Amino acid sequence: MASRDTDVLIVGAGQAGASAAAALRDFGYPGRILIVGAEQALPYERPPLSKAMLAGSGAVSDILIHPAGFHAEKGVETLLGVAVSSLDVQGRTATLSDGARTTWRHCLIATGGQARTVAGLAPDAARVHYLRTIADALRLREAMRQHRSVLVVGGGFLGLEVASTARTLGLSATVLESADRLLGRVMPPALSRWLRQAVCAAGVDLRLDARCEAFDVHADGVVVTLASGETVSADMVVAAIGLVREVGLARRAGLKIHPGNGGIAVHEPCATSAPGVYAAGDCSSQHHPFVDAEIRLESWQNANEQARLVAAAIAGQPAATLTAPWFWSDHFGANLQIP
Repeated sequence: MASRDTDVLIVGAGQAGASAAAALRDFGYPGRILIVGAEQALPYERPPLSKAMLAGSGAVSDILIHPAGFHAEKGVETLLGVAVSSLDVQGRTATLSDGARTTWRHCLIATGGQARTVAGLAPDAARVHYLRTIADALRLREAMRQHRSVLVVGGGFLGLEVASTARTLGLSATVLESADRLLGRVMPPALSRWLRQAVCAAGVDLRLDARCEAFDVHADGVVVTLASGETVSADMVVAAIGLVREVGLARRAGLKIHPGNGGIAVHEPCATSAPGVYAAGDCSSQHHPFVDAEIRLESWQNANEQARLVAAAIAGQPAATLTAPWFWSDHFGANLQIP
C-alpha cells in the first residue's frame, strides 16, 4: 500500500475545497496541500451547469474555479478520480479508494452532496436525468439536442433553471411542483405569484399541487401519473428535488452529525468534533449568527466563506466572520437574489 504525507488534506474538489486551498496560499501558508476529488475534472463552479453549460454556450474550461495551471503555480497537489474511503481521526490518516494511505496534520471535509433521487427514476436509465456534475450536464445537453420535450420534477431553483434553459433551446417544458406555490420556503406569496406568471409567460406548463404517484419510463419517453389521476408525458424527465448531503465518511469516522439537518456539526471556525478536522460547504452544519440557529446552507457564498474561515484557522490568521446568507438564481430573464 502506497503512503504519502501532507500537511492539509482536503477531501472534496468542489467549491469549498478549492477555495480553501487558494485561501491557504493567500494567507501565506507554506505547508503541503493535497486535494482529493472523486470526479475526474478540476474543481469547477456548479451554478453554470444548469445555464451556460446546459445551453451549450459554455465549455468546461469556462467554469473552472481556478485556471488549469493554478494548482501547479500555487503548489497545490490534486488527486482526481479518487475518493477518500476512510478517515482515522485519531491517527490522522486517510485511506483512498486506490489503496493508498495519506497522513495529515489538518483535514478539511468538503464532500458536498449528491442529487436526491426519485423512486422509479433510476439515474442510469435512458431518458432519465439528474443534474449535479459536469458529466450530468453534458449528458442532459446532448439529450436536449435530440428531443423536443422535457418534464421537470421539482419547481425549486434548479428545476426552474433547467426549464428556462430548455425553453431557450426550443423544447417544450412541463414543471411539476408538489407545493401550492413556487419557492414557498424562501419567497413571500406576492413574489411567488410574480414568478409563476413569469414562468407561464415563458411557455412552461407549470403544475402546482402536482404530486407524482408513478413513473413509466419506456423507449419512447416518460409518462408520470399524478395523485389526481392525470397523466403527463414528455420525451425525457429531469428530477430536481434537492440534495442529499454527503456525510458518510464523517459518520464512519465518528464525527458529530447534527440530529436535525443531518450535516457535519461544526463550531467556529468550522471545526468538527475531532481535533484538526474541519468541514465546510453543503455537508456542514453551523450556528449562523444572522439567523441565530444551526443550519446547513447549500450555497456558493457559504462554501466560499466557510472555506476562508478554515484556511485562516489552519494558517493562524484572523478572518472575517460569516456574513448574512444570500442566494441567487438566473432563469426566465430574471436574476433573483434572496437574502
